[in-house]
Amino acid sequence: MLRHLLALPLTHDLDLSVEVTGTPFALSAPVRRSLQRAASECLFEAARHARARRAVIRLRYGPGVIVLSVADDGHRKAEAFRKIIQDGMADAGGGPGFGLADFACLAEEMGGTVRVGTSDLGGIAIEVLVPVPGGTDE
Repeated sequence: MLRHLLALPLTHDLDLSVEVTGTPFALSAPVRRSLQRAASECLFEAARHARARRAVIRLRYGPGVIVLSVADDGHRKAEAFRKIIQDGMADAGGGPGFGLADFACLAEEMGGTVRVGTSDLGGIAIEVLVPVPGGTDE
């Protein structure tokens, strides 16, 4: 589902990899589009603003949940991203970081959540958790 992101022009300067864990199951078109949009926005932020050299997209299929995580080695702090997402969700007027807030709103509409923390690569990790009724990895 996310491997086509490896070919985007934006990602040519990134050492980018995709990791999938769990047993893949069918996702609805809206969930698939939302996760692709989230991954694309995270990669844009990593490459353009954080000047990351490396990023990892992780997709985990679990019982009743799909988790997308994008980790990078860029130069931004998790707290700044939390603020962008929080402020952007409160003010849907657009502006810098609006794409991050927009996909956070989409995740919320699907009953999901967005978490931002420090990544294992030294930059930030943005994680989108979306419940998937009937989704199973068994």
